[in-house]
Amino acid sequence: MEGFAPGAKEPMVGVADRQSARLPARAAGPVATLARQVTNGASATLLPTLALGNNGATEPSLEYLVSHVRSVNPLLDFSVDTSARISDATRVPGSPFKFSEPVASATHLPRETLLAHLARVPPRLLLACAPAGFGKTTFLLQYRQVCLNEGREVIWCNLDTADNDLGHFVQVVGARLAHLWQLPQVPLSPSQLLACFCQRETAYTLILDEFEVLDNPALLAFIQHLLDSLPAHGHLAIASRRAPDLNLGRLRARGQVQAFGQSSLRFSLEETRHYIRERCALSLRDDDIANLLARTEGWITALYLATLSLRWHDNASAFIDAFNGNNLEVAEYLSEDLLLHQDQATRQFLLDTCWLDTFCASLCDAVTGRDDGQAQLERLLQANLFVLPLDQRQHGYRYHPLFASFLRNLAEQTQPQLSADRHARAAHWYQQNGQYEPALEHFFAAGQTAQAVDLLATHADTWMLGGHARMLLTYLQRLPEDTFDTQPELGMVYIWALLHARRYTDVERLLARPVFSARAAIAKVQWLAMTDHIEDAYTIAQAQLHTLGTSPDAPSYVQLAYYLSHCMICTGRFDQARTQLARLPRQSNYLRNGADSLESLLDLHQGQLDSALERLRATEQRNQLLGEPATTSLQVCLSLLLYQCDQLTEARQRLEQTLPQIKEMSSPDALISAHVLLARMAALDGDHDTWMRYLTQLEQFGHQTGSRRMLCSAWLERARLATLANRPDTARHALRSAEQLGDWAHSGVLFYANEVDTPFIAAQRLAIAQGEPQAVPALRDALTQARGEHRLYRALKLQTLLALALDSCGEHRAALDELTEALRAASQVGFKRNFLDEGSALAALLERWVVTHYGQEQALAIAPGFVAQLQARMTLVAASHEVETDACEAGLTARELQVVRLLALGYRNREIAEKLFLSELTVKSHLRRVNAKLGAQGRTEAVAIARQRGLLD
Repeated sequence: MEGFAPGAKEPMVGVADRQSARLPARAAGPVATLARQVTNGASATLLPTLALGNNGATEPSLEYLVSHVRSVNPLLDFSVDTSARISDATRVPGSPFKFSEPVASATHLPRETLLAHLARVPPRLLLACAPAGFGKTTFLLQYRQVCLNEGREVIWCNLDTADNDLGHFVQVVGARLAHLWQLPQVPLSPSQLLACFCQRETAYTLILDEFEVLDNPALLAFIQHLLDSLPAHGHLAIASRRAPDLNLGRLRARGQVQAFGQSSLRFSLEETRHYIRERCALSLRDDDIANLLARTEGWITALYLATLSLRWHDNASAFIDAFNGNNLEVAEYLSEDLLLHQDQATRQFLLDTCWLDTFCASLCDAVTGRDDGQAQLERLLQANLFVLPLDQRQHGYRYHPLFASFLRNLAEQTQPQLSADRHARAAHWYQQNGQYEPALEHFFAAGQTAQAVDLLATHADTWMLGGHARMLLTYLQRLPEDTFDTQPELGMVYIWALLHARRYTDVERLLARPVFSARAAIAKVQWLAMTDHIEDAYTIAQAQLHTLGTSPDAPSYVQLAYYLSHCMICTGRFDQARTQLARLPRQSNYLRNGADSLESLLDLHQGQLDSALERLRATEQRNQLLGEPATTSLQVCLSLLLYQCDQLTEARQRLEQTLPQIKEMSSPDALISAHVLLARMAALDGDHDTWMRYLTQLEQFGHQTGSRRMLCSAWLERARLATLANRPDTARHALRSAEQLGDWAHSGVLFYANEVDTPFIAAQRLAIAQGEPQAVPALRDALTQARGEHRLYRALKLQTLLALALDSCGEHRAALDELTEALRAASQVGFKRNFLDEGSALAALLERWVVTHYGQEQALAIAPGFVAQLQARMTLVAASHEVETDACEAGLTARELQVVRLLALGYRNREIAEKLFLSELTVKSHLRRVNAKLGAQGRTEAVAIARQRGLLD
């Protein structure tokens, strides 16, 4: 059985004696026999009882049971079992299972005490975190009803392991929102999905059940960003077996998290009494109920199973007294007792189908080889035994997860051949129904690797050309590496997926296998390009493409053509690159977005910022018309262009929303650009901690992948900021570190993430700040070379630095002339950050330029208003820094200053909370502190004092 871990077996006599000691007299016959046989790994004596096979398997460990026990369902919890991947039938957008709330049971006990904690102000995050069987899902089900009663919309989502694919999660949730909120039925990007949640005007709650199945850092980062971005009327509720890997410290400090743990969720004595007598209609004495509660420690799973078993036992006190051991032993014992009361046909049906996480009658028939699936399900459902419907129409079902785990253990011991056979039958059913991912899961579980390989080989090229790197990696890394000796084409797809995950060591190891010798050229091109060996990649790609000829539909040709275009741009072969890009295959949205991104980067390198931005805007519009999401490469490229245009809000929003995907699978340039730009924008906001965090993350990726350029880029940004802040010692230290890692920055190779951020440029910036004259000739030579190579993006930065260098050396007239040329070139296409990123020195030079050339912009061929916009932006930044300084002197924090400013604009507390993503309670706390620091008696006086001190101007 998949995931089976044998436990340490006690001596047989000891186990039998311990089990017998806790069984009531009435159950000492067949029940005791069954318990002993299951516990001891039984023998042929099991046949008279269950008509099962003969095997002496090792008993399952309690640790194994813990890992597979799921939450209670008929009593309190109908959560979807996700110990393995749920079938695609439950994950298709609009499926009734994926977004169907659990079906309520008449035995549900309202958790009124817990819900009372949520009655006043709903928290931004409601977290129910406890082991299996503590009623987490049903508690959220009852919270859902509270939300509905208060007029809030509710989106219920049953998570499964497939949701670890960020793209998949975004698509299925996006489709659900489109259905519920009457939005266009088009695929969404992560940023678009976030926008849907953030821009929704009516109150809503998103409920994520089975959160513990999520382990992909990219997906968790997306949830974190969603949680941080929710408006004041948006709420998130999570049920999880373990503490979610989210940064909740800040939200907890603001009082925005309401958490319920194991101690909160377990039944109290009053709840146990009410549940047993009122909900289950069992007449137990008070002392028996108290005894049952004490022995189960309020664990709801055991209480539920006990109520089922008590129906068949006359002596309730003796039955309860038999409980002696931990909760899992109690639950297993009760499950055995319940199974004993089923007829042989039902037992076999349960053992045949317990391997299925979710199922329908048709799938059951395929797995059992019989045609009584629907009848069996209806009978079990009517008897309220084990089978739980996944939707109101009862089209899909699952077993009580604790019982399913018990059945699997029992089947492994008594019919060890059953697991592989039933998994194989399920795999073929899914494959015939076009649901390839669950088919793969069952093939792997059945040990039928060959069938999984055949299925992957059939569809791998299609999935690769569609950009589904993570999905392919998930399955291909489960294959033995010698599989690729007979399936080299599949191995090439595996290498492609590994490269996108930046697992370069694994790629190198695979390429060393003899089977790839004939195909190594194609894989090596990708590997060399992703590890910054551009010239070598170009040489091999050029030769290999001639060998392949023109077969635009062949995946090998598509990969080579794409990487050859990239290498041509990086080596300055711009004309060849445009010709190659025009021939680049574009059969899918993934390829179209990639080609357009490459062409926009080519425009950027040649100084055509406006053309590059227009191209990607058009691409985005086309994606929207076709209902296709934007790729990560497009989002990063577009964000870089927006940053250069000084459209920082949109650039930051796009990068923050795309960052989880960038971290998971992207090129080195995408990683560098995203982290450096986000760090730089954080620095502009005065947020030093966030600035440092992004650069540290970039360094971590550099160490993980062995990328010296990533490490160097982090040091370059530190050197830049230290130089602008007039901290020369810090800047020199950072520059030395960058130069030691700067062997990639040789002549003739350019990377879009570092075209204007190299050790040479950082060194010249520091030299200018120190008034060192040698910067002038060095910059002149570099400028001449950049222009000769038509690298006008780089040339613009070099000319701006040359103007500063001349000015620092006293050559003021020459400095103004160079600045004039730079302004002329930049103003025609919109480069603004080129100047703004050079800080106060450039601001002072620009001010003198305005005095000298007042009214001459048109005559100098500088776009009207461009210089004025730069000056206004520089003045605004300077004023903002002065106001923040004044605010600090007044004792106000940056957040308190934001609150006062919004207060001055007439916003109410709730509106301020929504804009700043805070709770109203937190806003009130900020206002109390503001009043105390300013010596104000109320809101109006606080605004007046702040205005008088210049904090609002």
